[in-house]
Amino acid sequence: MGLLVEKGAKKAVQKRSQITRDKIMQAMDELLQVESFEVINIAKLSTTAGVSAASIYQRFENKDALISILIALYIEKVRVWNEVAQNQPDVQSAENLREVLLRIALAAWRQFEALSYVMRPAYLYSRLRPELLGGHWQAQEKRALHGFEAMLNQWAGELAGRNIAQVAAMVSYFYNMMFLGKLMHNDAQSSWNLGLGAEEFAENLADFVMGYLEQGRR
Repeated sequence: MGLLVEKGAKKAVQKRSQITRDKIMQAMDELLQVESFEVINIAKLSTTAGVSAASIYQRFENKDALISILIALYIEKVRVWNEVAQNQPDVQSAENLREVLLRIALAAWRQFEALSYVMRPAYLYSRLRPELLGGHWQAQEKRALHGFEAMLNQWAGELAGRNIAQVAAMVSYFYNMMFLGKLMHNDAQSSWNLGLGAEEFAENLADFVMGYLEQGRR
């Protein structure tokens, strides 16, 4: 009986701890949507979450606790986004390769619009604490690469016998760098900000990548 009570108490404590952690993550999410990460502090986070500062430090290491919470939130947001089928591009019904590339670009834009408020600071501050990401970047890169390989294999007839793995790596790189550039230079005062809307940006990216793919047929 004593062992059962002890196990039950431990589960209750773990559940309360998870609830508190969720409150902290939700508070960070809410704050990031109205102000920059640079002005968020433990006091603001504690007030918004309705938990004590001590509770925050108990669940996230004292050193750079805010960065730990930011990275954890970012990873969770991306995980949830990737699990929603409607967020993925419909490439099966596309009539040609350019249409596929366009749909992928538009899907990436939707993710950018939905999550850039957390992706931008997470990218910047993960440089200070790369260990907090674990293998996240590598997993995301592998996921994108496998997706492009599978897609290009379906359109191999248009690639004139080119090395699909190599082409997929370059296409994945193009998409990643284009959206990373947009993520990091979205300020209206930046000369890197092209000021393009979703459709125009996606059209230009699809045309750029098609130009690369068609080059191999000449």
